[in-house]
Amino acid sequence: MEKLEKPHMPGALPATPEPISPATMTNTTLCHSVNSDVSLVKDPEFWRRFSMAVHRDEELAKTETEETQTQDSWLVRQRKKTRRSKICGFLIALVIVLVAAGAAVAIWYLSKNGYFRKGQRP
Repeated sequence: MEKLEKPHMPGALPATPEPISPATMTNTTLCHSVNSDVSLVKDPEFWRRFSMAVHRDEELAKTETEETQTQDSWLVRQRKKTRRSKICGFLIALVIVLVAAGAAVAIWYLSKNGYFRKGQRP
């Protein structure tokens, strides 16, 4: 049950203030907020515009999530391409080294058997 406050008389000092209970404070706050112009929506189109803004924000949030996923998948694809390029480069270098080593062994074998000496052919 609410207490009615006595009107304050000018020039009279108020007696010791009564403690305000949380219920009274809440009721007072509600009463003051209902009376304020900020909390009352007087524009009939407000809720339509508000709803459209909320939906637009939700769509933007979905788009940002999709872009993040797309960006992540793009990053993953780029890393796979880089890895594949490194592996191919390593394999090509290995093939070149093996061909060079094979050529060196063939030249060594042929020179040991005298294939490169003038006048002596087997």
